[in-house]
Amino acid sequence: MWEDVVPKRKLGIISPLSIIDASAYEFYQLAPPGVMAVMSGLGLTEFSAQDVERVFAPLDALADKMMDRGIDAIVQSGAPLPLLIGLEAHDRIVAQLARRTGKPATSTMLAVGAAARQLGIRRIAVANKWSDAMNGMLAQFFARAGVEVVGVVSELKVPSEYTKMGLPEYLDIAYRFGREAFAEHTEADGIYMGGGAGLMQPELERLEREFGKPVISNQNAM
Repeated sequence: MWEDVVPKRKLGIISPLSIIDASAYEFYQLAPPGVMAVMSGLGLTEFSAQDVERVFAPLDALADKMMDRGIDAIVQSGAPLPLLIGLEAHDRIVAQLARRTGKPATSTMLAVGAAARQLGIRRIAVANKWSDAMNGMLAQFFARAGVEVVGVVSELKVPSEYTKMGLPEYLDIAYRFGREAFAEHTEADGIYMGGGAGLMQPELERLEREFGKPVISNQNAM
């Protein structure tokens, strides 16, 4: 009798954030009807390999709790964590999630690469709030997906800074960074806008209308 009410699929999402608000709001705007997000935050506080190791230490226990909620698949969400630990460590974490849950497992970075391929993007410009080292690793993730990073627009901020931004400020930054990336790198087939702590999708759609090229984010790629 509850066929039209209960979700048809549950997607487990392991987020780097301590508090999850905007990403959940946008998830339900973008996801197909009948899909429920089962979200858990890790509480990353700084961009360092040491902090990534700290938040991933209880990964098996977290996966078990996700299974208690009846998930159908699981995602390591967020780009900063894999960008700090590299390709091999990222692959081990995705494999660990698949092995522990017995369910399909993936990540934001795999979704972003798949989205770029599906949209036919071969050259991409990126815009984010990450360090040069993180953007260097980002280029390696894209290269593995067959996509060349042709330029970067970045303004480094630590997690504690951007999680305190108001949603209008986050939208403004997304549009400003996106315009700059398109203007400086006209050779790009599209852009990737990193970050997921605030709202971005309305401004990304505005950029797509303005420049006639796709804009990928963590959220819409997933």
